[in-house]
Amino acid sequence: MQKPRYACAAIVKEGKIYAFGGELTDAGVQASVERYDPEAETWELLSAVRSPCCGAAVVVSSNQAFALGGLGLSGQALGTAERLALHGAADDEKTEQAPTWSPLPPMPTPRHLASAAPFRGGVVVVGGKGTNFEAVRNVELYDPMSMSWEVLPPLPNARLRAAVAGGRL
Repeated sequence: MQKPRYACAAIVKEGKIYAFGGELTDAGVQASVERYDPEAETWELLSAVRSPCCGAAVVVSSNQAFALGGLGLSGQALGTAERLALHGAADDEKTEQAPTWSPLPPMPTPRHLASAAPFRGGVVVVGGKGTNFEAVRNVELYDPMSMSWEVLPPLPNARLRAAVAGGRL
């Protein structure tokens, strides 16, 4: 990589790996995004973007990334949810305007260390640690059409960073 990273968020899109943030930057400095092309075996530095919160779940659904939850500066689990359009950061490295995260309605359950996957055209968030640092069973779905969250049946047992996959059989 072109920059050392710690606890960055990473996603895979169209056979390439994107790493968001994870740098030790000064306050107010935007973190970078890097793209790895396995065919060329190279890392490329892309437009800057604020990195997701520490402990956030990051997932790609369609042509956008979602950052869900994480830890706030107070050390508390967050219910924040944000979306990043990837057409600028991922596909057009000559974009004049840096990509930015757009806020979504807050999740019903604040959490960090959750898992997420594309599901039903949106994104599902599973488990994690809640506001009292206890593992949670909660499962919630963000529907981009209604721009709202739906509470789904909970997991049988609380889970942290569980393996979650989206798709069709």
